[in-house]
Amino acid sequence: MQIKRLRHSRNLFLRNILHELKTPITKGFLITDVMNENRYKEGLKSVFSRLDYLLKEFARLEEFTAKNSKLKIKEFRLIDIIDHALDILLCDTSCIGLKVIDNIVVKVDFELFSLAVKNLLDNAIKYGIKKPKVILKNNTLYIINKGDRLSKKVELYNKPFDKKYESSKNGLGLGLYLVNNILNAHDFKLKYKYKVNKNIFFINFKSAKNCKKNY
Repeated sequence: MQIKRLRHSRNLFLRNILHELKTPITKGFLITDVMNENRYKEGLKSVFSRLDYLLKEFARLEEFTAKNSKLKIKEFRLIDIIDHALDILLCDTSCIGLKVIDNIVVKVDFELFSLAVKNLLDNAIKYGIKKPKVILKNNTLYIINKGDRLSKKVELYNKPFDKKYESSKNGLGLGLYLVNNILNAHDFKLKYKYKVNKNIFFINFKSAKNCKKNY
């Protein structure tokens, strides 16, 4: 009963935040509409458009974590999902070292899966020493960044996906937890290994089932 109350409070808290953020974003759009044409107007409009998009995505993610959302599974090129994930990060392909060996097509919920890829790219960019590499090869997505191992206590690849890891000071826990949940909903597995000073995350799509779960 206590866990149920906590979940309800959390969901209510998130919904209130999402609702409150709509007002400044709407005001931002109104202000840019009446601005004179100058070099700042388009930049501001782009920022508010991106914030509006992220707000909608957070709402979808809140639905997903509350298990009230149905996956919208269709076929997409993985490269298009990566491009969309970079758009969410306000980045482009210059932020990563992209190598497309195979043109991989996946059956996923485009928006949710883009959020999962976005979190992986965001971590790789933030915590890597150099620009991360993204490789599409053999029905597998690889995201590689040079840097320290995720945690000195991490011995098995699935340890970072434990909810207890959310309290870690390195800031990766919640993002990886959400990534893992989104991938599990698609019947994919996120795998991790550390090799030659590099953190390597990879997702193999070959063995995944055609998934249409309710969440």
